[in-house]
Amino acid sequence: ANLLAERLGARCSPLHAPAVCAKPETARALRLEPVIASQLASLSMCDTVMVAVGETHRESHIRRGGYMTAEEDAYYDRKSPAAAIAGRFINNEGAHIPGPIDERIIGISLADLRAIRQRVVVSVGAERRNGLRATLRGKFATHLVTDLDCALQLVELEP
Repeated sequence: ANLLAERLGARCSPLHAPAVCAKPETARALRLEPVIASQLASLSMCDTVMVAVGETHRESHIRRGGYMTAEEDAYYDRKSPAAAIAGRFINNEGAHIPGPIDERIIGISLADLRAIRQRVVVSVGAERRNGLRATLRGKFATHLVTDLDCALQLVELEP
């Protein structure tokens, strides 16, 4: 991220915290730590952000990375998420799926993400087209980086 920012003449501000904590109390306490609180506050000053569209199938990183309990995993199965953005699940229309993982995330909210002027979404591979379509419907992207196959399939999916 630092190298990419340097090459683009930008500044990278990494968040020095876990993406997801095991307990909500831990996440709340960490958000209050001065360094982390300052880093989170600086997100409101960002004019450009780059995010990836995460997969949400049962074998995806967010579902199998040890971040969720079996009960939480079952909860999201019932909600059928289309994609994960900034650690948060969205449905096929791009709406946030509130759930048990939210209070354990240390990072930007989806509302704050949408408020950033330029949102570059990176997603490649035809298998990510549905998640990418949900991301676009949710207005999380102002710019898109994808491959030709995915782009062509996105065009075919829309009426």
